[in-house]
Formats: sequence, C-alpha cells, structure tokens
Amino acid sequence: MERKYISDIISEENIKGWLPGDKIVINSPTGSGKSVFVKTKLAKFAREKDVKILLLTNRNILKDQVIIEIKNDPAIRVLNYQGLTKIIKESEFDFSQYQYVVCDECHFFFTDSYFNSETDISLDYLTNLKDHVTLFLSATCETFKGYMKDKNAKYYVLDNELNCTGMYYFFNRKTITSLLENLPENEKAIYFCSNIENAYALHKRFEDRSSFICSENNRKYSQLSNEDTRNKIVEEAKFDKQILFTTKILDNGVNIKDRSLKHIITDIFDFDTIQQCIGRKRILDENDKINIYIKQFKQNSIQSYLNQWNKTVMYGNYFLNMERDEYVKLYGRQNTNGLIYAAYGNSGMVLKLNEAFYYKLNSDIKDCQTITEYHKNSCQRLGHLQILCNRYKINVDQFKNLDDTITTDVFTEQLSKFMDVKMFKEEQKQFKAFIKENAVKTVAKTRSALGINTINGYFEDNKILYGVSSYQETSGKNKGRRYWKLYKKI
Repeated sequence: MERKYISDIISEENIKGWLPGDKIVINSPTGSGKSVFVKTKLAKFAREKDVKILLLTNRNILKDQVIIEIKNDPAIRVLNYQGLTKIIKESEFDFSQYQYVVCDECHFFFTDSYFNSETDISLDYLTNLKDHVTLFLSATCETFKGYMKDKNAKYYVLDNELNCTGMYYFFNRKTITSLLENLPENEKAIYFCSNIENAYALHKRFEDRSSFICSENNRKYSQLSNEDTRNKIVEEAKFDKQILFTTKILDNGVNIKDRSLKHIITDIFDFDTIQQCIGRKRILDENDKINIYIKQFKQNSIQSYLNQWNKTVMYGNYFLNMERDEYVKLYGRQNTNGLIYAAYGNSGMVLKLNEAFYYKLNSDIKDCQTITEYHKNSCQRLGHLQILCNRYKINVDQFKNLDDTITTDVFTEQLSKFMDVKMFKEEQKQFKAFIKENAVKTVAKTRSALGINTINGYFEDNKILYGVSSYQETSGKNKGRRYWKLYKKI
C-alpha cells in the first residue's frame, strides 16, 4: 500500500479556507510529513501572502534541529513552549505579526504535565487565540482530541502504523541487559528510560560503547550528558556510539536517520510517549528494518499508579465542587503535586486548577482501569500492551515475549557444552542442576526425579532443538553402565 502524507490530504484550497480563530488538528504518524508540510507548503503560502508563521516546539534539541532544517526562512520563527510561557507570565505575547501559529508535538501539554506544572498556561492561551489560525500537530493526539472536543476544531487524520520487523514485550530489565550485551557490532540501539538514574547507570555499565543524554535543565545529570552526541543528532540525525541511553528529552519530533539503528527499547508507561519513542527512527525504505521492545507492567504496579493518581485527582474533584474558602480550610495545606496552585488574578492571589494535569490524570486513571479489566479477563496479563495495540489497530499476538526468547537463546547456547559428553550418574546430576537453574520456565515442581521424558518434553514444548537419549556403555571401566547423551535435532 502506497503511504500517504499530510500534504496529500491538505490542499492549498484547504489552507485558503482557514479563517482567523480556526483550530486545525493534524493527527498523523511520525514520518508522515507534518513538519515538512509546515516548512514547505504552509511556508510557501505564507511567503506568497506576505504573512508569518510562529512554530512552537517542546524540546530544545527539537528546536535546534528545526532551525537547521528551515535555514533561516524569514517566514518562520521558532520558539519553545517554555519560552512562550515565560513571556505570557511576564506580559502579553505579541502575536500580531503571525497569521499562523503552529503547535508542534501538541501532546506535550499533557504528557509533560506530570513534571512541568506550567503546561496549562500555554495550552489555555493557544487554544483560545481568536485572531490567528492555530495548528496543533502530533502523531499521538488521543488525549489532546478529547480535550478539544468542545472547541469546534477541524481535523486532518492519518492512522498510525507500526512498521517493525520484530515486536517484543518484556517484564524483566535483565532481559534487556542481556540483549544489549549480545548486540551485533553493526547494530545500534536506543533505550528510552523512564528513570534518569537507571539510564545513567546503564550507560556506565556499557560505557565503552554507549552515550547518555538528558535535559539541559536537569541539575544533577545535565553535566554528565554527552554534548557531542546531542550535537550529532541535531546536525546529522545520527549518533556515533552503539547504544544511546536517554529519557523523554528525545521522545518528540527529533529525527534519527540511520540504517544501523535496529533496536528501540522503552520502559515508559505513558502510551503517547511510547509511540513517540518508536517514531524517532525514520524508516528510509523497505529494507530499513527496526525491532521494538516494550516494557510491561504487572498488576501491582498498575494498582500503585492508580492509588497515586486517584489520591491526587481527588483534590481536583474537591476543588471543583467546593467553595474556595471551604477548600482552603480543609485541604489548603495538602501537596497536590502542582494540580492546585496559586496565581495572581484581577483581585490578587487566587487558587487555580491545572486543567492539563487534571485532564491527563483522569485519562491515565481510565487507562489503568481498562488494563486492570484486561488482567482480570486474560491469563496473559498484557493489558498495557493491549491498549498500545488498540491504538495501532494490530493484534497483541504479534508481540513476542522477549524474556522467554532471550533466555531460551542463551539457555540453548549454554546447552552446547554438554554435547559429546557421556553423562553417567555424576554428570547427570550436574546436567539436571543446570536444567533446573537455567530453564526458561519451571521444568518440574513435583517431588519426582527429573528424568529423560520430562527433559525432552520441556525441550519440545519450548522449541529447543535438543534431545537426550540413554545408552549402555559397551567397553572400558564403565562397561554395562547406562549414560545419557545430548544430541541436536536437525
């Protein structure tokens, strides 16, 4: 099937029909030309009409990459949301010179709301512009579209696709360590870590062949971030080391155009962010292949998220349903993680609800409840993965269990050391001990002895191409004794 691009579905006639006050939502996969549409088609139209575009980005690394790509186009000014927020707080921003305001990676308002308590400031400002055409772009608009449902927006949508060679899920981080330890020399990997301490620790473990980058605003780790790697990504859309350990700093918009990048790994919970991480690799042609690895979360972790988020959102519910004086009296000293905050209003200091954070909390709580229902009704316990698959409109069975795959491969490789060994009683004890310690799944939990039939049954069930047979020695000091011998199936 021929791939469609945003420029194929938004014509010049569409652009001409956009009027001041219009909200345009462009929801399409990474690599479908959203940014190209702005930098070429919309920019050309703006130059012809002698008007300007304000292009807003969410990360410094993306802003720097965009500035290089537009080559000082006088029709486009690039600014970060954080910079816009600062200006809005200090004074009114002068939008008068811009006819088009482009909000790139607009899911940022919600995905970053957990740790950036000011995303609602720019969100509220931008969604209420009346004298400009405001475009909102993202590959992951599910949360944003829900928020915009009452704002009479116009939508241009292309479905997300998952273009991967191999799709895996994992529960155990040790599995990923094993994967990286055995990475072929000509293949690269990016690991998107939810925890910056883990990202740096993994970098130190693979220090000779890895790089680490994080946000410039992280006080503890920014000085450890590799500036050369960051610059290489900005300027060339590549990185030199075999493995890159990073965080959400690289999750949005940034392009990696490198055939040797074969593996994208993420242990992040948020679905918008996962999809953004997968999309960092730009598929160059049909021969450019990628494998993805998605962390799964057990029910106790899901319940922990639910408990934490329900506790926080509860204060938002109280705030919306109480008189302000009553709320302050009962809950004014409670820590709401930025959900309720103090701001200056026309009558002085007032309390406000962070609507972006509140909306995201409720959305994530709903997802956790859905995951819990999946876990109740399926023995696989892959509710998190099921929601991701629903977004891509694919069957969850297309994902393989990496924990089993990696461990089986290692186990099979280690088995080879028993080849050509006549295993008499003592050697059989060592072989059984190895099986019990290293088998992917429990071989036998019964009190009965671990015999040939059990071992061969286990090999067959797990598609391990080995077998064990019993023989009788015909000569020498062990003549008449029985022994086992491992053989490889053809």
